[in-house]
Amino acid sequence: SVFLSAADQEQTLTDIFKFLIILEAPSFESTAKRKKFVKHTTRFFVQKGKMYKCLPDRPPLLVIFDPDKRLSILTGAHE
Repeated sequence: SVFLSAADQEQTLTDIFKFLIILEAPSFESTAKRKKFVKHTTRFFVQKGKMYKCLPDRPPLLVIFDPDKRLSILTGAHE
């Protein structure tokens, strides 16, 4: 499947954050998957301990790792 589960998405974001901090990619079963991961990380950057996602023609988005805080933001946006 092309779509990742929520847990896999969480793990991917955590892996990206770690990669951007220590510049060491997690282990992958193939070189192609490793290259895809590294390419995907170029959409993100870390500044003052926080990770942001770059979007074309828009300000960067702060990545919220805390599930409770993320749910609170989503709930507030839909009220």
